[in-house]
Amino acid sequence: MFRFSLRSCLLTCLVICLLLMGLAKLEGIRSDFAHAERISETSRLIEQLGGVVYETTAVIPVTIFKEGYHFRINLPESLRAIEIKGTINNSHDLQLLPRTIHRFKFCVSVDSIDQLPELDAVRHVDIELVDGFDNTSTSLDPTKILRGKFSKQLVSLSLKGDQVTNDFVAMFQDCKNLGVLHLNGRHLTGFGVTKLNTENIIDLSLSGSLEDSHLANFPRFPELRSLHISSSNEINENGLTWLQGCDRLESVILCGGPYTAAAIANVTSLRKIATLELVDATVDDFSSFEKMKSLKSLRIINCPLSDEQLFQLSAMTGLRELTIANSSVTSAGLSRLSLFRNLKHFETDVPLTSKEVVALKLPPGLSSFSNWHLTANLDELRQMKRSHPNVSFSHQEYAAYSNSEYVRMRRGSAASSRKNHE
Repeated sequence: MFRFSLRSCLLTCLVICLLLMGLAKLEGIRSDFAHAERISETSRLIEQLGGVVYETTAVIPVTIFKEGYHFRINLPESLRAIEIKGTINNSHDLQLLPRTIHRFKFCVSVDSIDQLPELDAVRHVDIELVDGFDNTSTSLDPTKILRGKFSKQLVSLSLKGDQVTNDFVAMFQDCKNLGVLHLNGRHLTGFGVTKLNTENIIDLSLSGSLEDSHLANFPRFPELRSLHISSSNEINENGLTWLQGCDRLESVILCGGPYTAAAIANVTSLRKIATLELVDATVDDFSSFEKMKSLKSLRIINCPLSDEQLFQLSAMTGLRELTIANSSVTSAGLSRLSLFRNLKHFETDVPLTSKEVVALKLPPGLSSFSNWHLTANLDELRQMKRSHPNVSFSHQEYAAYSNSEYVRMRRGSAASSRKNHE
């Protein structure tokens, strides 16, 4: 008969417990290793389909969510931002998406919105809506279903597509923390924005059939820093009067229009505007631009700017960067370029020859001159450099000489600049 002391029994139990704990830990390690291997397999599959997976971000082809791939999908829980390439439809199941993602960008057909999971953790969402094959598949408004997928804690909201209406935009009125709002839809008039809480919005982009009557009723945007407006309708004075309360606005992009002189005056009267872009915009009058003493960068693209209007812009003494493309400005108009006394960078598509560039009187502090149509051989380039030793010329000139020759000339220009500075 064996006799066991209490001490030996306790030691035996301790050894057994340690063995069991070791086995459990080993099983956990084995499970973690298997899970990591499945995640790696999913990442390789996504890369084969044209996507990519990093530790916290991923671009995932929508094909991965088809039924045939389900048993192979294992996405890391560390993902915080996901973009889905392709259009989500009824053949896709996104229930395997991590519920921890904070940023979500995707395109979905209207009849497939109910395929989306509820993503309460998402704070930044970028949605493009496209017509589905069967818009009668549900008796409920698909936009209401989509709104229900996200919480009222959204910080950034981007909506694009013909299905984006004023009523749909108004559904987000309970989102009190919106800081970024981008809306693009041909049915948008601006009315939906009047229903939103705009106190914290710093970045606003609106594109659609905007109407003065709705824009005039915009709420306050006290924190607004960046504005992009693109309208297929004319914008008059009342359409931009709400800008007078945007004391922190620094960057403005205006597209479409036309914009009347009274409407533009609401922009040019803002004191902190540093960047202004007019793209495919019709502007009646540029005379009020001289008020913009704080403006540093001005881009005018696909706008009917004349030589005389370019002369009006020379009164903007703070301007450092100027781009003019697809306008009515001629080489004769550029002869007044020296009036922009503080200009540092100039870019244009006005056709010029090397001789015309040599003859130009450029601003004394200009450091770069880009011309989209300029071509010059090496001798012509040297003449331009001799005439304007502190200016760097770019674009088509690169095709005229080898890289080594260009490097030598740039070094010579830099040395000349330092000598003049000293």
